[in-house]
Order: sequence, then C-alpha cells, then structure tokens
Amino acid sequence: MNNLGNINEEDENLSVTAKQLSKINAANPFRASENYFESFTQKLQDEIEVYKELKFEAPVMTSIPKYNPFEVPSEYFEELPMLIQEKVVNAKSGTSILEWIYMLIKPKFALPFILTMFMAVAGMKFMNTNSEIPLVANEELTTDELLYVIDEGTIIETLNSGQPEEIASADEETIKSYLLENNIEESKISNE
Repeated sequence: MNNLGNINEEDENLSVTAKQLSKINAANPFRASENYFESFTQKLQDEIEVYKELKFEAPVMTSIPKYNPFEVPSEYFEELPMLIQEKVVNAKSGTSILEWIYMLIKPKFALPFILTMFMAVAGMKFMNTNSEIPLVANEELTTDELLYVIDEGTIIETLNSGQPEEIASADEETIKSYLLENNIEESKISNE
C-alpha cells in the first residue's frame, strides 16, 4: 500500500491498467492551507469591522432587509404541470368568428387568402371551359358509333315506308327556310 493507505499493491502500477488515470496528479485539491485555521479568526474579525463601518457610513443600505428575492413559492413544482395544462386547454378553446375575421383582414393573411381564392376561381373557370370541348367530341363519337350499329337496309326501309310526297315537301320546306335564314338568292344557286 501507498503512504495514504488507499491503494492496494495490485493497483499501484496504474500506468499499465489505466493510462489516462495515471497521468492525473494524485494531490488532493480540497486541502486547507497550512495556516488556515490560525488566520480564520483574524479574517472573521476583519469582516465584522468592515460591516460595522458600513453600518455607520450607510445606515439606509444596512437597513435593507436581507432576503432571497428568488424564492420559489411552496409546492410550486407540484402545481406547475396543472397550471401549464390549464393554459394549454384554455388556449385550445375555440376562437370566435370575430377573431377569424380580424385575422383574415391582416395583410399577412389577407393577401395569401385572396390569391388562393383567385387561383381557385380561375382554375374552376379553366376546367369548366376545357371540359366542354371533350363533351362535344364524345357526342360526335357516340353519333358515329350509332351510325355503324344501324345497318343500311334498315335506313332504306325507313325511308321507303313513308310517303314520298311528304318527304319531298318537307325537304323543300327545309331548304326554303335555310335559304331565307342565310339570305341566299336562288339565282346564285342556279348559276353554280
């Protein structure tokens, strides 16, 4: 054992077992200086004399009560989680309509809101405009498909079953109304 009696013979060679620990100084840093207790009474007496002088020179300052202003109220840490929880629950309670309107009026919310609404309306308009074009194409396709389904014999039978005079007169009336609506003269038609 070493001179202090706290290290075994097995552990005396720390440089082998713990290289980093062996580099630390073995002196006790918590030792009092050699004349600490002899000079303590003199240091205490000096502090008392300084306090008496201060009390004589600044009586108002020495009359200020000495207390710790940073004291924690009793049972503070026991009540703290409940206080925080109450504040969180109260903060989550619904906001009124007036607060929502006030928030929307603020410039940092109003501008994005207006731009979003504009984009939504413009998008709907654009989608509605473009959606009409494919509908016309679909209608044409369905009409063409229907024509392929009907066979030619059925069309001829339908035309022959009616009275030819009515069909001819209907065609003449349709042609006349078309010519009148489009301001086409008969002389132009006969020349062509």
